[in-house]
Amino acid sequence: MSQYIYSGIVTGATQYRFRLELFDEMSPTPEVPVYSQSVDSPNNYVTLNQFTGLLPSTTYVITVSVELFGEFGPYGKDCAVTTPAFAAKTATTFVSSSFEATAYPNPFANNFTLGVKTSSQSSIGIKVFDMVGRLVDQNSLNVAELKNISIGDKYPSGVYNVVVTQDGVVKTLRVVKR
Repeated sequence: MSQYIYSGIVTGATQYRFRLELFDEMSPTPEVPVYSQSVDSPNNYVTLNQFTGLLPSTTYVITVSVELFGEFGPYGKDCAVTTPAFAAKTATTFVSSSFEATAYPNPFANNFTLGVKTSSQSSIGIKVFDMVGRLVDQNSLNVAELKNISIGDKYPSGVYNVVVTQDGVVKTLRVVKR
C-alpha cells in the first residue's frame, strides 16, 4: 500500500490528479463506478495509502489528469492496480471497538443524517465525495453533535460517497440525492 504508483512526467504540470475507481460489472450500470476518489499531488506519483476505504485483494482502475495553466486536462489511459490481500493497518486492535454507520433517508431530497453506533467517544470524521472523486464536504464531530447535523442541503442531485471514520475504522456509504 506504500509503494509509489508513477505517472509520466508532464513538462509544465503544476499538479497531478490521480483518480482511483472500482467498477462492478454485475451492477445494472456497470459503467458507473462503485468507488471513485481523487488525490491531487504536486508530484507525479501517489501511494494507495492516500486513498480511503480500499478493499483488500481488489483491482481498481487508476487514471491521471495533469494541471497545466491552472486547469486540469482530460484523464489519460487507465491502469489496473490491485490492493494487497491484507492491509497492515487493519490489525485486530479495532475488534474491541464496534463502529457502524448508516445514512438516512437514502435516497434523499433535501438532506440526510448519519446514524452511528459506536462504543467510542472519539471524534468522527466525515468526508463526502462526488462521483468524480472531488471532496464536496468535510467535517469532524463528536458523537453527540452528529445527531443534530443534516448533510447535503447544498448538494446538487447525484450520487455521493460518504467516508465516515473513527479511531482508524473507515466506513464508506453511498447516498443518492434526487
